[in-house]
Amino acid sequence: MTVAEHGRALEYDLMTRTRFTLDDLGGELPTRALLAFVRHLPPDSALSREVRGDTAQERQWQEPSLLPMLVADLADTAHAIAWEVAQANSRHDLRGVMPEPIERPGVTPRRETRRWGADAIPVSDFDSWWNGGPDGQQ
Repeated sequence: MTVAEHGRALEYDLMTRTRFTLDDLGGELPTRALLAFVRHLPPDSALSREVRGDTAQERQWQEPSLLPMLVADLADTAHAIAWEVAQANSRHDLRGVMPEPIERPGVTPRRETRRWGADAIPVSDFDSWWNGGPDGQQ
């Protein structure tokens, strides 16, 4: 790897991680120190991604914002499994104490969403409903 090939990515990592550029450091930064910096860059650094040639999908899976969502999904699944085991081993109906999903940032909580209707429409009434009511007016 040369600075000429991946200089922009190296420059970006220096700026975001140290607030310096190669120009700021000038001749003051020994080659050994620069190599140590490069060797210890994490996998999500610009230089590491560029050298590996990550695709857009691979970069998406490395997004730090994805981890809390995945952990929340795991926790929700564990809570659901624990509830199912309790329901299977209980003499009582535990549907009223089903676990609520963990709230996620940017997602409207289920209790704040609106629900229309209580049950499915019977097949015999569907055509009437689809056409706008009993008179077929919309």
